[in-house]
Amino acid sequence: MFKPREIEELVDYYIFRRMAAWLVPTLARLRLTPNQVSFLGLLTGLAAAWCFAHRCFFTGGLLLWLTVVIDCCDGQLARLTGQTSEEGRLIDGIFDHIWVAFIWTYIAFSGQLYQPIGPISFTAMVWLEALAGISIILHCGIHVTVKTRYLQLAFPEYGEKELNRSEAIALLKKHWHAKRIHFVAIYALVTAHMFLFGSHKQQGALPPFSPQQRETLRKRLYLPMRLLSWTGEGTHHAIMIFFALLTPLYPAAMLITFWIVLVPMNLWWFWGLWLYTTRKQETMHRFANISMSAGASAPN
Repeated sequence: MFKPREIEELVDYYIFRRMAAWLVPTLARLRLTPNQVSFLGLLTGLAAAWCFAHRCFFTGGLLLWLTVVIDCCDGQLARLTGQTSEEGRLIDGIFDHIWVAFIWTYIAFSGQLYQPIGPISFTAMVWLEALAGISIILHCGIHVTVKTRYLQLAFPEYGEKELNRSEAIALLKKHWHAKRIHFVAIYALVTAHMFLFGSHKQQGALPPFSPQQRETLRKRLYLPMRLLSWTGEGTHHAIMIFFALLTPLYPAAMLITFWIVLVPMNLWWFWGLWLYTTRKQETMHRFANISMSAGASAPN
C-alpha cells in the first residue's frame, strides 16, 4: 500500500528508495536480517565520517549516498521478509542518529574548516555548522511527528503509530530488568525524543471523524504537508551529498550547505509548520462548532 504522496520526500521517492529497491533482493538472497542491514548502514556512515575527517569529501559524499540507500533497505527488507518489528524500527533510528552525529562532528573539525575563508573565521564556521545541525534536528524531528499525526487524522488505514510515553517507559523497565542495556539506551532516547518534539502530546485519543471530515482534513492540510515533506532527512542528506561531491572543485562548498539549512530551509520549515498548525486548528474548531450545533438542535 503506497502512502499519500503529500508526505513523501521526492528525493527519497525517486532516488534513494528506488536504488534501495534494486539492492534489497540481493540482501534477501544473502539472508541478511533487517537489523544486520541497519548495522551495515551504521558502518558505512561511520566510514563516511572518517573520510570527512580526513578531508576526503568526494569519497565521503559517495559513502554517505550509499549509507542513505542502505538506510532505506532495512525497512524494505523487513517488509519483504515479514520481519518487521518496533524494536527494529527503533534500532534503525538510533543508528541513524549515531552516524549523522559523527559526520557532522568530523566535518566541524576536519582540516577543511581550519583555514578562514574570507572574513569567516574557523570559530564562526564551527558555530555556523552547529546551528545548521540543530536546525536539521528540529526539521526532521518535527517532520516525523507532524507526518505521523497527519496520517492518524486523515489516513488511519495506514496504521502509523508511535509508542506512547507509558509504553516506552514500560519497555525501558523490562529491558533494564533483563540487563539488555542497549535496548535501555534506545527506549531512553525514544522517551527523550517524545518530550523534545512534543509527540507525547500528539498521542491522545482521536475523535471519531466521518469520511467527509477526513476528506476535509486532507484537502486543508495537503499543501502544508507537501511543504513540510521537503524538510525531512532525505532532503537534508541530498543537499549534503551534493555539496560534499562539489568540495574538491570548490573548497567552501560545505559552507553553502550550512547556509541553505540555516536560512532558506528554516524559512520554508517555519512557513509549512505555521500553515499546518493554523489550518489544523481552524478545521478542528469548525468540526467542534458543527458538533455543538448538531447537539443543540437535537430533540430532547
